[in-house]
Amino acid sequence: KNLINSTYDATITVYEKKFRIKDGKTIFDTVKVLENIPCAICVSRLSVEGRNLKDKGDYSAVNNSFKLFTAPDVVIKPGSVIEVQSPWFKRRYVNSGEGFCYIDHQEIMLRRIEEV
Repeated sequence: KNLINSTYDATITVYEKKFRIKDGKTIFDTVKVLENIPCAICVSRLSVEGRNLKDKGDYSAVNNSFKLFTAPDVVIKPGSVIEVQSPWFKRRYVNSGEGFCYIDHQEIMLRRIEEV
């Protein structure tokens, strides 16, 4: 194992949208395609939008970006829903594009969609 793999403290389950035709109608199903894949996740960019310093109200939008680290041979298609399970949380994300592969790992940009 390499040094990056030793930092993997979470696992992912990956879901894809698959379509089928039934009675002449297109139906989209969510299908689990990967499970228990070791990974690590970190915040890539912290951003809070819609709030100024004088405003005492709630944040109107929190727009954080996250980066997923996993093995380079794991294939995750753009638009897949990725459920991350760590010792501290379980959340769902959607990936925003193709992973960028290195010799010993790949990095995939994520956007959070919900707490599970």
